[in-house]
Amino acid sequence: MLKNNIKINMKRIYKKLIMIFCMLIIGLILNCSTSNAANASLSASSLNVNVGDNVTVTVSANGCIWQLKVSGAGVSDTMEHVDTNLVNQSDSKTYTVDTSSAGTKTVTLSGSVIDADRTEVPVNQTINITVSEKPAQPAEQGNTNNAPVQEPVKQIDPTFTNTNKTMYTTGNIN
Repeated sequence: MLKNNIKINMKRIYKKLIMIFCMLIIGLILNCSTSNAANASLSASSLNVNVGDNVTVTVSANGCIWQLKVSGAGVSDTMEHVDTNLVNQSDSKTYTVDTSSAGTKTVTLSGSVIDADRTEVPVNQTINITVSEKPAQPAEQGNTNNAPVQEPVKQIDPTFTNTNKTMYTTGNIN
């Protein structure tokens, strides 16, 4: 009788272990899924700026083959890539946008990207950057609290003498 109980308990334990093992394998399979989808994107460091501000747009691509064109707002370039082994690669380029005048600056990304499964993804993205005139500086108002007005500190240019000696500084270096 004791042997039968041990055999029954062992069968239950084996069944539980097999179930746990199967669930672990299913969990690993579901957790390890990867995406090989090709894509390309266009992004800007800022969408609202003033005239003369620095703005960059970044083009990113992921796939094994891509042929992309970026154009507009002083930007004109192509990004091309072919991996003959059909292995997805990633790359990005950054461009400076012309903000010398006010208005809406449009940058467009077009073309296509192909992934390792030979699926072609068309790309057509646009980004609009609003460039505004710099705000007017407020006029200086008079000294209303009768505090003494300090004169601005005048910058004195350093003088240099040619020498062949080790030199040390005694102040801040910019």
